[in-house]
Amino acid sequence: MPPTGQFSEPALERNLEHVRKILRGSLPSQDVSQRLLDMFFEYQNSIFYVCNRNEAQAQLGLMYEDPDQVSISWFCQMFLIFAVAVQFDDVDDTGGAGYHEIGQKYIDDAIDEDPQNTLWVMRAMLLLCFYQSPTKWTSIWMYFGNTIASSKYLTNETYN
Repeated sequence: MPPTGQFSEPALERNLEHVRKILRGSLPSQDVSQRLLDMFFEYQNSIFYVCNRNEAQAQLGLMYEDPDQVSISWFCQMFLIFAVAVQFDDVDDTGGAGYHEIGQKYIDDAIDEDPQNTLWVMRAMLLLCFYQSPTKWTSIWMYFGNTIASSKYLTNETYN
């Protein structure tokens, strides 16, 4: 009888492919995505650096042109970027909660896709913090602090 691990890997791959298709299908039009990304960099990222514009722009382009080349973690981060950007958008302020929900919902799948690469989680947590209302900032920053502590532990375990 073959070991159970042989069956879990293909099942995980199929599940992650399905998640990637859901995320790709959930993207707004490319024009809306570009406007939101621009707003994010013009407002939020200009005050508190989260990510590199060229890298985010390249990932966004791939999401439409070749989504199989984009990690689930980047899809999650992009939806969280959209959620933050909508707060600065006078045209469309209704999608923030939806973008936030999608970005947060698939974070565990993104970790499953590449469990050794978890540093992107810091960026995702920061984006989650920026989306929250000021009344929740205290609890968010405490959660963020725990995430940093966990990340340091994981990073030290990886390199030691």
